[in-house]
Amino acid sequence: MQGKRAIQLVTDVLERLATAIEHPLTLVDELYVFGSSARGALEPHDVDLAVEYTAEEGLASALLRRLAGQYDWSWPGAA
Repeated sequence: MQGKRAIQLVTDVLERLATAIEHPLTLVDELYVFGSSARGALEPHDVDLAVEYTAEEGLASALLRRLAGQYDWSWPGAA
């Protein structure tokens, strides 16, 4: 993947979180990008994200589905 694509994926994640009705972006405290994408690799293999959030019932599973489900096809039940 090209670096521009990695940036677009992170932007997409932020947009999905910002428009989420049942679990709004205000519950996310920090979103960290790490690994090769964060180091500025021109062709990273993936985008590594870590999320710190305010706990709310059901939030963890909803965030994991939103963040990983669209892009990690090895994830069980990915859409």
